[in-house]
Amino acid sequence: MESVFEAFISNPALYSAGHLVGETLHFPTNTEEVQSLLKRIGVDGVRCQEYFIISFDSDILGLYDYLGEYENIDELNHLAHLLKELSPSERETLEAVMDSGQHCGSVQDLINLTQNLDCYDFHPGVDNEEMLGRLYVEDMESLEVPDNIKPYFDFEAYGRDISINENGHFEQIESPSPKGEMGLHGLNLDWKRFVTDQTADFVAWEKAAIRAGGSELPVTINMMYDFQGLNYHKFKDLIDVVSWDNYPTWHKEAEEVTALDTALQHDFMRSLMKKPFLLMESCPTSTNWQSVSKLKRPGLLKAASLQAVAHGSDSVQYFQIRQSRGASEKFHGAVIDHYGGKDTRVFREVTETGEALLDLAQIAGSTTKAQAAILHDCESRWAMEDAQGPRNMGLQYMNTVKKVYGGLRKLGVNVDFLDMEENLSDYRIVFAPMLYLFRAGIEEKIRKFVADGGTFVMTYWSGVVDENDLCFLGGTPHGLMDVFGLRSTELDALYDQDVNAGVGEGKTYEIRNFCDLVKTNGAETLLAYRDDFYAGYPALTKNVFGEGEAYYVCADFEQAFYDDFCRKLAEEKGLERAAAEIPEGLDVATREDEKYKYLFVQNYGAEPAAFPMDTETYQPMTGEYDGVVRRFETVVFRKEK
Repeated sequence: MESVFEAFISNPALYSAGHLVGETLHFPTNTEEVQSLLKRIGVDGVRCQEYFIISFDSDILGLYDYLGEYENIDELNHLAHLLKELSPSERETLEAVMDSGQHCGSVQDLINLTQNLDCYDFHPGVDNEEMLGRLYVEDMESLEVPDNIKPYFDFEAYGRDISINENGHFEQIESPSPKGEMGLHGLNLDWKRFVTDQTADFVAWEKAAIRAGGSELPVTINMMYDFQGLNYHKFKDLIDVVSWDNYPTWHKEAEEVTALDTALQHDFMRSLMKKPFLLMESCPTSTNWQSVSKLKRPGLLKAASLQAVAHGSDSVQYFQIRQSRGASEKFHGAVIDHYGGKDTRVFREVTETGEALLDLAQIAGSTTKAQAAILHDCESRWAMEDAQGPRNMGLQYMNTVKKVYGGLRKLGVNVDFLDMEENLSDYRIVFAPMLYLFRAGIEEKIRKFVADGGTFVMTYWSGVVDENDLCFLGGTPHGLMDVFGLRSTELDALYDQDVNAGVGEGKTYEIRNFCDLVKTNGAETLLAYRDDFYAGYPALTKNVFGEGEAYYVCADFEQAFYDDFCRKLAEEKGLERAAAEIPEGLDVATREDEKYKYLFVQNYGAEPAAFPMDTETYQPMTGEYDGVVRRFETVVFRKEK
């Protein structure tokens, strides 16, 4: 039975003793399910006769605001059955009435409201007094205005009179700005969602206009590096192919650091639609808008171009083909510079890249298969970075994501990036770094994933708030304390100069920024804190739940921890790896089609690296391979499946 809303029901006797024992009940329900749940949480009608509702969740906007902790389950179920029968337009009307606060004081009021929605006329497109006046004159014909008078009729004044006489009003919600309210985090989050929804709606109308004009060409939009202004997941159903503009700051850091960061962005773009994407823009030499626009060193143009292909792109495209003579981009890099000839280093390297792409033409359309995934949810990140919590400068969220990604990629493990609306069941291991906000039923997905045999790794500061940025009550990580076998009690923020360590299994790993203090309830401690008043507290735990395992990383560990931890998990779970051992500085990725598996090996390190391959099994397709991969060299192998 499809759920209309859900409630987390707990045992108040155990809750007051410091133990959260409860389960989620989905409405509408039946007597058998209710009695079974109450029995499981110890509300047996003898020793404990009462239950306590910690939280509600529903897709019906605003419903949970009017439901309390001690609601009657039978009344809730009656309400759920009524809500289930509502049409989409009736549901919109109900949401509008609840938003006004009328007739919502109790569950009985909501039941009565749901049964009497025909008393209301809801016009969602009417958002100002002029539109209200036109509605009454032109659609409802409540006032007869001759057609020859309408051009002179003051619809706004008439709409204002209607609004006054009927005790109605329009309200403008200001965006989070000095004019509006910036301290309500739920509203800040909703504003960002609104900006995404408005932009997505604009894209939908643009696409409709193109289709109406007779074109059936694929539609895309230019996405950008780690762009936080929009939730790109909301566009994947509107476009035909993902494309993005790639402008790394090469040579600012060690090349392997920049290469890893760029690979992460490629994999994120590929993961949006789980199919090949397009590298829409890249620069053949140097940009003109970065703080320092440094030339690409010889060989890097080809390496950076083919890295996109290695991680799922079916194109390599440059901005710009010919360097403009004037305006803001006259010094931006181009395939053909102001000199205009073909005898330049850049033109020669672009030509070499094109020749390599011709050799790799059969790879177009092939896909990347991943057994590991990282939950990297835009809305959770928005909320966390607005949280005003333990660290307001230097949350290190993306660095944490990169450490997880780096630990997997150094093993040659392909990685997908997911948001909370996606399915977890296609993966063997899923990581959730700093998943601060829970939405889209993610706690139930995680529970099922682990119970069915998956391995889930969650870090500190996860499951703290709901989709409205309201803190969960009853302990965190919300709804998963039994899955992880622990409860987070306090989160210590470290100053930049502070250092702690996790120790155990003969290893010591440096810790900075965050230390989560947890109370275990069944979880095994694998590493413990070395210093401070919480020395000896768990720093890394493991809990067996159902057929799977749930790990909790309590602290912001150094990269070496993730390298060792990911290797251990990959070996234990038998993850498919591109190679048994990958020398430092190499980026190794795979794509495959029905007949072949393609292996890309690139060297972003400072020195040549030995990479022995059985060339009878893996046939080189491009690059000069003699068992060694040189700096900025790309070698692609093909193996028949």
